[in-house]
Amino acid sequence: MFSHKQETVLKFWGFSWIAYSVSLLCLVFFLNTQSILFLELRKVVDMFNLLLLLFGSYAFIHIKIPAYWYRFSLYLVLLAIICMIYGFDLYAFYLPISVYQIIITAFTIYIIAKYWNISSAEKMISLLVFLIWGIGKTVLSFAAIFSHLSDNTYVIEIILSNVVNFCILTIYIEYMSSKSGLADALYRTVVDNAKDAIFYYRLKPYEAFEYVSPSIDTLTGYHPSDFYNNPRLYVQLVTDHYFDIVDDAFHGNIAHTDKHIIPIIRKNGETFWGEINFTVLKDEKEQPFAVEGILRDISMLKYAELTQINEKENRNKQLSYISHELRTPVTLIAGYLTAIEDGTLSSENERNEAMKIITSKTMLLKNLIDDLDQLSRMETHQFTFDFITYTITDIMDYLIRENLADIEASGFEVELIADSNKLQKHWIIADQNRINQVFSNILVNAIKYSADHKKIVISFDLDPSEENFVVSVRDYGIGIPPDKLPYIFDRFFRDSNASAIKGRGLGLTICKEIIIAHGGKITAVSNPDFAGSKFIFTIPLYNEAGNMPPPS
Repeated sequence: MFSHKQETVLKFWGFSWIAYSVSLLCLVFFLNTQSILFLELRKVVDMFNLLLLLFGSYAFIHIKIPAYWYRFSLYLVLLAIICMIYGFDLYAFYLPISVYQIIITAFTIYIIAKYWNISSAEKMISLLVFLIWGIGKTVLSFAAIFSHLSDNTYVIEIILSNVVNFCILTIYIEYMSSKSGLADALYRTVVDNAKDAIFYYRLKPYEAFEYVSPSIDTLTGYHPSDFYNNPRLYVQLVTDHYFDIVDDAFHGNIAHTDKHIIPIIRKNGETFWGEINFTVLKDEKEQPFAVEGILRDISMLKYAELTQINEKENRNKQLSYISHELRTPVTLIAGYLTAIEDGTLSSENERNEAMKIITSKTMLLKNLIDDLDQLSRMETHQFTFDFITYTITDIMDYLIRENLADIEASGFEVELIADSNKLQKHWIIADQNRINQVFSNILVNAIKYSADHKKIVISFDLDPSEENFVVSVRDYGIGIPPDKLPYIFDRFFRDSNASAIKGRGLGLTICKEIIIAHGGKITAVSNPDFAGSKFIFTIPLYNEAGNMPPPS
């Protein structure tokens, strides 16, 4: 009863019961000795009996006990001591304490009536019992001064005391039961509404799921009842590779706690990455009797982890590619410079030829470094764009003017498809120099990979929804193998089938970043239905409600 784990209200009412027992003990001593001292002591103990009941009433509603009750009680105890020392009569001794007891009883009844959150029937019974007890206790103890009370009178007092204590105990049990029910309801609400699935798997006397939270339906597609009806349903959630691990966990054959990250198969066949935390519950003999656990969906975290791994691998590949691309020209330059320096190349023609190669490889290095710098600044949003509003025909005329002569000088036939009347009504926001960089790069690739089929088809148009400006360049060259097509915009990607054709593997990557900065898309098409390849890029049209591409 007096443990720190018990409620404060029970402590107060427990001490009140003890105080009443001491009061009865004082009464027994008085009846045997007829000493007034025991009546006086009994009156003081009775005062604390009621005071502790009042304190319990405050604690029941979690209200701090006012300090004035302590002060008044101290004053009355001092008065009692003075009365006993100087031998005052019982009237002077009993009167102030009896009035104080009536006040305590009134306050107790007031607190019960106004603040106790119990049923109406319980409240009425409590008020009646406390009222009879408080007033009856005061009247009986005060009546003892005037006449000798019979034993039946004291029996009535004892009965009233037990009724009060029984009432208190009943209310407290009901109170704790309601708190327990509330806590259980809150716990169940939290568990049932948690996103993570919580389960309790019993091992003895037979295996079965005791509890599975409703969120398991969202995670796996299986209803909790499916698990209750099939204790081995967890087998269907994992692949054969993870079966032994999960089966051991569900049989308690793990350490006290264990965590596994495994792919979970939903009822519809889809898979997600799940983290299962198992906890094995053991009896006093250290034998497992149940397993509880939590299943959560960590697909986002797992995919982020895999993405980081892929990015690290890509960075390593890129460093390898850069090293390879730099090593070849540097090796050639160093070799020719050494040959010139040690006199291996003695003739003027040999030295001139070597200087041409050195110059060519130096320019290759410069272009490679420029491309890497440009690409790096684009991806880190440090590259500047000069966005201006243009009509589509303005951009179209600019691209043709800047590139058509070079194409024709290469001996290629150009077929131009464009409806100027249709296009001149629409606008885009673009950096025309960067768009020309994309267009020119695509044309250069078309020329390089179409040496035997010198024709290029250039188209300027709108998409069917008239929301984007569409530029396409088609060649009739060697085309792109289907298995290579998804990778042509990756850094340093080169088609092994076209390894004889010079290139740095960065041009299309830069083109993609430029188009993305304009809010558009760039794609490539190459399939057995037609010869060659077709590159297409789009730029959103500008209108009054349109949005400008994000600044870089």
